[in-house]
Formats: sequence, structure tokens, C-alpha cells
Amino acid sequence: LEDMIRHLSHNMEPFLPRVVAVLLNMLHDAGQLLSARSNIAHHHVLRLRAIRLTALKRLDGLFRAFPQFDFVATFKEAIRNAVVEPQLAALPDESITKPSALLLIFSTWSQTPSQFALLGDVGRTKTAILPIVFGLLARKGVTSAVIDQVLLIADNLLKTTQRSLPTSVNDIDPEIIQEIEQENRESAAAFALIKPHIPCLLANLSALLMGRLQPRAMSTAGRHVAPRHRFGQLQLSILSRLAPYASDTAQAATLVDLLLPYLGRERKDVNDSNRRHILETLEHLLRLVDDRYKYVAQLSALFSSVKAPLNRLVLCRVFTVAVTPVATPTPSQQAPAKTPQKKAGKKAAATQDDFTVSTPEVAPLAPSAGMKTVADVLLRLNALDESQVEIEPDYQCRLQAFFEMTEEWFAHLQIAELVPVAHNLVFFLESEDMSIRSNASISLGKLIEHIAAQTGPTGQNEHKQLFNTLLMAIVVPSIQRSLRSLVDSTRSECLALLHRLVKRFHLHSKFSDLFQLTDADEEKDVFMN
Repeated sequence: LEDMIRHLSHNMEPFLPRVVAVLLNMLHDAGQLLSARSNIAHHHVLRLRAIRLTALKRLDGLFRAFPQFDFVATFKEAIRNAVVEPQLAALPDESITKPSALLLIFSTWSQTPSQFALLGDVGRTKTAILPIVFGLLARKGVTSAVIDQVLLIADNLLKTTQRSLPTSVNDIDPEIIQEIEQENRESAAAFALIKPHIPCLLANLSALLMGRLQPRAMSTAGRHVAPRHRFGQLQLSILSRLAPYASDTAQAATLVDLLLPYLGRERKDVNDSNRRHILETLEHLLRLVDDRYKYVAQLSALFSSVKAPLNRLVLCRVFTVAVTPVATPTPSQQAPAKTPQKKAGKKAAATQDDFTVSTPEVAPLAPSAGMKTVADVLLRLNALDESQVEIEPDYQCRLQAFFEMTEEWFAHLQIAELVPVAHNLVFFLESEDMSIRSNASISLGKLIEHIAAQTGPTGQNEHKQLFNTLLMAIVVPSIQRSLRSLVDSTRSECLALLHRLVKRFHLHSKFSDLFQLTDADEEKDVFMN
């Protein structure tokens, strides 16, 4: 039969119903005999299993070779009774080390819109197929080959999107319109199939992530093998599309805790595309987390490591969500008095006036007003020009943000609010754009002057936390790295900043030796030459 499919191809289609009927009868008879295997000799049981496995593989080949044939209308119930129902209960045990024949058939069905209906509930008890399939992700000892097949099924059902018809359909070919409408119907059918099982898929993806972060078994040398850190494009793509449907606060917080560390890894582990998927996923998940402000420190550090311009823009949005206070009604608003209102039906609740009048006063949690200002500045510092075809900085927006960062502006912010700004500025020190690099250097100089005015030349008075957190932990290490840059202008900017640090903190042990290289005469000053 395999040779017939390969050689005859579409010429076999007129005989397809008879071939499928023969295979289904073979599967049904083999299943009936195997259900009474206690009365059958062992060598016959092995042959029956081989017959069933071969029939499933050939049937899968037919599903792949003839996607246009309407298997649903002709053989839907027969396929469920002979193929799915007898093997479904055993799927979790048979698909641990490698994908079983049934799992491969499910994967084929998920790739063909006309076969989506075969993935519906089966049996008299209406057993759902997809929860059993998604449950394989959390099985102990499951191999990557099985995980890939399960994720492929989920991706096939999620990746279909609705396409809008052109505003002016008069000049469009009717065949194109019919094609778009057909694709939209297929997308709706796929989403309707997977939508009830999205919580199940999210839960099992969370278990998969947690399992990948756990240390693996000890090696022969008695040391724990490092956990598997890599997370593929397919997993992240699925997770980013599932994030808007997450509704459980605890589950959202767990996913944030698991995904956030991936953003700090090197490009060989998480490339720019995967990084963007993670950031977009976090943007949705953080809206569900009540104590999302606790992630601000981790997000702040990312402003000095995330390199792609589009990713930095998404990072700014994620940071804005993290510093947005969670709205909680004040005690006086917990039980508002009922006021007489006119009967207006459901539509009255959706008017703008009703929303404006009934909006309760809210008490902000941890985030401060200064942090919201910082989020706005970061968004403008990383702004992109939407009018350009290529990815280009929005210079007007960025320069305006740089001009606002005066010493007085820094003085009005707390340490935690200055940390993300410092990370963003040191990142720009290595920018290839001269205007951005020079303005970042000027702003860092203003920050250094502000800290020097607070801490004095020792940097160790009552404001020493300002010196240690911003300069010693962020600015100085970045200057040391940038001094090794191959770009002359970058090295000169960093050398000027180091000169300023040495002059302002000459009594600090870190800079006291370097102070001897400075001089009032620029000709004798090593940093100026």
C-alpha cells in the first residue's frame, strides 16, 4: 500500500474509499482480537499488534497524501471507533519515548483544516482528545520528539488567524475573496476546537518549563548536570499566543517567574526572535499579577543587555505595565451606596458617562509617581520612527528625553527609579549612532555630578547607597567594558566619564590612585591626552 501511494499518487483517489474501508476493517478486527488477548497465543498477539501498527501508519499516509478528500463526511464515526477510541486511553503510556502512530495521526489531522473535526470528542462519554495529548508535556521522562509533536499540534491549531476583507472589494478577484472567507472559516473551526482546552495547555506548558529548569540527575562524577536552558521558537510562539487567555493569577505569576530569567541569557540560548516572544508574553501575563512591581529590578537590568531596537521597545511596554499600580478600591469604596438609576437595559452600562461617574478612587500600591515618569522617559529614549521603512530611531523624541535629564531631574528621583535610567544610558555608550552616544555620555555626566553632590569625594557618607548602587554596580563596570571597544569615539567618551569620576571621587579607594594622573593643566592631564 505504501508503494501504491508513492507511485499512483492522485490516480489512486477513485479507489480511496475502498482502501480506507479495508484499513478500518483491519483495525477494527485487530482491536477486537487484542481485547481478548488472554485467550490468544503470544506469537499471534505480536502479529496482531504489528498488523494494527502497520494499518495505522498506512492510514496516516493516506491522510497526508489526500488532504482534499473528505474523510469526515464518509468515515468520521468509523475512524473514531476503529482508530481513536481503542488506543486513546493507552496514548500517555505509548508516547513516552517516541511518538506513537496515533499521535502522528493527530499531528496530521491538525495540519489539514478539512480534518480538524476528527480531533473532536470521541466515544459515548465524549472523551476529549486534546487534553490527553497536551498532558504528554508534563509526563515524566517524555522525550523531545514527543514534545515536538504535541507542540506542533497546538501550533497548527493556534497559528491560523482571521484575515480581513479589503475595504473596496469591487476591484478584487472573487476567487481571492472566497479564499479569504474559506481561511477565516478554517481559523474559526480550529480556534473553537482548542479554546476549551487552553487552560489545560497552559498548565502543561508551565509544568514543561518548570521541568526544564530543574537540575537533572547526577553524573558519574557526582555532580548535577546543568538544567536544559534552551527553549525553542515553537514553545515561545505558542506561549505568546496563549498568554492573552491566561486568567489565573497564580499561573500567570508562575509563568513570569519561569520566563523572565531567559531574557538574561546569551544569544546562543535565546535569539532575538525568541526574546521578543518572551517579552510580548510577559506584557500580557504581568497584567494578571497583583504584585508585579517586584519584577521591576529584573526588568531594569535588561535595559543594558537587550540589543534589538524592537525588543527594547517591547521591553519599555513591559516595564510600563510592571510599574503601573494595581487598582484597589479604597475602604470607603468597598461597599458603595446604591443610587437610584433609570432602567436602561444592557446598553446603558456601556456609555462613557456611566463609566466616568462610577469609576472608584483607587489607592496605588508600591509603584511611585517617579517610576511612571521614568517609564515614560525610557519609552521616549528607545522610540523608533514609524514613518521610516527601515528601523530608525526617532531622534526628535529621543533628544527631547535626553534634554529633560538634568541634575535637578535626577535629584527628584529615588535610587530604584534611577537604576533603569542608568542601565539604559550605559547601553547607549556603545551605540554606533554618534548623537545618541554623545547625549548618553552627557546625561551620565549629569548623573555623576548629582551623586557627587550628595555623597562628596569619598562616596561613603549617609548617601553611599546611591554611589554603590548606581556608580559602582552599573556605571563603572560598563565603562571598564567599553574602554576595550574597537571604536575610538566610544573609548574617548568612556575615558571622559572616567576622568569625571576620578576628579569627583578622588578620596575613594577605587579612584585615589588614578587621581595622580589628573592635572589642572590639560597638557599634563593623562585623561585629556
